[in-house]
Amino acid sequence: MKIEEGKSYIFSIEKTITIPGAGEHFVLRGPDGRKYLVPAAVYAGYGLQTGGEIECRVDKINCKGEVFLEPRNPYYTEGKRYDFVVTAWREISGSRLHQGKVLTVKTITGAELPVPVGTLTGLPAPGSTINLMVMRISKGRLHLGTGEGKNRSAHLESDRLHEFVIEGTETDIDGEGYFIVSDQLGVTHTMKRKYYEYYGLREGSKFTGRVVKYREDGTRMIEPENPFYSPGQKIEIKIARNERNSADGSYYIAGTDRFGFVHELRVERKISGSSLLCHVVMIRKGKPYLVPVAKGK
Repeated sequence: MKIEEGKSYIFSIEKTITIPGAGEHFVLRGPDGRKYLVPAAVYAGYGLQTGGEIECRVDKINCKGEVFLEPRNPYYTEGKRYDFVVTAWREISGSRLHQGKVLTVKTITGAELPVPVGTLTGLPAPGSTINLMVMRISKGRLHLGTGEGKNRSAHLESDRLHEFVIEGTETDIDGEGYFIVSDQLGVTHTMKRKYYEYYGLREGSKFTGRVVKYREDGTRMIEPENPFYSPGQKIEIKIARNERNSADGSYYIAGTDRFGFVHELRVERKISGSSLLCHVVMIRKGKPYLVPVAKGK
């Protein structure tokens, strides 16, 4: 069988290993018989033990073919509401990402998280509780919200290109940098800067893109048209690294294309030769997802 992004499966916990520079990891075996790694420090409060089992969602399969798992949180479930203890709050003004109040709340494990609550009235005092929705759980971190956000992108159809303009950049409360973009109706949206800076985008830049996915608050993720690659295109990679992964027996390939950009992918069999011809299957978060072209094609 082949595991799919977005679906959940039961994994067995076989052992722990220490990776130089990356720390301790759990080695999980999936229903497909392959081995997967999960960082132990990120999920320290999950009670993972060698010999046990854990349900994991396949959170992402990246352009290298790497699979990122999200173990099921033992305390919280996405889409459900819980009471959290408020430890502090502050006011934000002059930001195009968030306006109004930001609470800091404490989880059952003691982690403190910032939560934008906009113009929420009746702000709870520190030490009291507030009922919030778990919008998403990613890398062990809860993303919380009031669950009352408006869908600002319902007018954007996912089956065609739309025109956008870069209005500027902002840094979120978690330190993440974003492009602020507006569509043809003047509605603003956000895109993470780290994925698209190499596109040459800056304030005033115009671009076309598609909406490719819903976020947890109902808004859609925008994928700008890549200025270098397009789905279906063939590109040649000059191989710089060709290494076997001892964990699952696959091979890690890294190399550069004619633009000088580095690409990484995972293949099932050893590749001979100094170059590899690949198909661009899709582009997500600015990166082309590549697969080797079959011989004779």
